[in-house]
Amino acid sequence: MQALTITGKTYNNLLLHVAHKTGLPESKVTENALTAYLDELLEDLDDIEAADRAYAEYIASGKKSISAEQMRKKLEL
Repeated sequence: MQALTITGKTYNNLLLHVAHKTGLPESKVTENALTAYLDELLEDLDDIEAADRAYAEYIASGKKSISAEQMRKKLEL
């Protein structure tokens, strides 16, 4: 695995602080943070793709939307 270099005093201090508080090595804190970030990023990208597909299907269907106000009136709210 290639080494990751963190530049900037802020990141280094934060990394040292978290490592100290958790008792984990700096490398493990970095690995955990990067894994969590990348997992979340992939989930976000999957959500975007699903939304794009759903919107394309909606447009292709020719259906029309109504405003929230129209929906409230329809539901007598």
